[in-house]
Amino acid sequence: MPRLPSGKAILAITLVMCLGVIFLPPSGRAGESSHLAAVKKNGVLRVGMFAADTPPFYFADKQSGEMVGYDVDLAKNLAKLLGVSLDIKRFGPPYAKLTDALDEGVIDVLISYASITPQRAEKYSAVIYEYTNFGFLIDLDKLEKSVGRELISPEDLNSPDIKILVQKHTPFEAILMKFFPNCTAVDCESNNNVQLMVDAMDRGAAHVSFDRELVFLIYKRIASASFNRFLMHPLPEIVNPVGMMLRKGSDVAPILQEYVDNRDDTLELAEIIDKYMVWNTEGGKK
Repeated sequence: MPRLPSGKAILAITLVMCLGVIFLPPSGRAGESSHLAAVKKNGVLRVGMFAADTPPFYFADKQSGEMVGYDVDLAKNLAKLLGVSLDIKRFGPPYAKLTDALDEGVIDVLISYASITPQRAEKYSAVIYEYTNFGFLIDLDKLEKSVGRELISPEDLNSPDIKILVQKHTPFEAILMKFFPNCTAVDCESNNNVQLMVDAMDRGAAHVSFDRELVFLIYKRIASASFNRFLMHPLPEIVNPVGMMLRKGSDVAPILQEYVDNRDDTLELAEIIDKYMVWNTEGGKK
């Protein structure tokens, strides 16, 4: 079943509720009661994923071209559960093309390591299957030279002269500004791509990046020694629910929720990275 970061469960639940991004999944089957019947009739579960690879969750194998990853295996298990084949369709950028495909009925379910925000929780039937923390990636030496003072704690980043990279007009920006309202948010091209963030930091656009802790852990694994100049600071009090999204009222959602609640193959964050991060610094398979 979905898990909270170890050792922080009660605190995290309290703070996430304050943040407004935790909710109970819908239990009713009102609305599109024929969705399950349509999936069964078509004999296929159409799963939407974002076009940009996001390892270890979904990415194209560089040798076979096939989709692999944690979310891909989850989609395969769900199709098997429903007794149908799987068809993965990719959309974007921008990310809105993926949610548009769900709205228009082009896909049955969106499984793309999606953050479940209050807006998405209200609009869609969501099934949470993961929780992640957020964190900062900091080039501390350059940052302190830039602002001319020593920075001791994350609270010191809540200042207008601190520029923090985050993809603007996204839930990530909203979360950053809720907890660090006085910082200056600087737009980056894409969350999940730490190399783009590092390049922007090297250019001096900012010396701090904000994203899910998982993204920085993956970069640390890939970048190896070059990562050592950065300080990675997790923020365990900021928890991000991740889930699948279906059209509101879909009678497939309760089935998927039951599967998630009772699955016994969940992995810890480090285990997910170990199992699915098969690319070395040259981009080839280990």
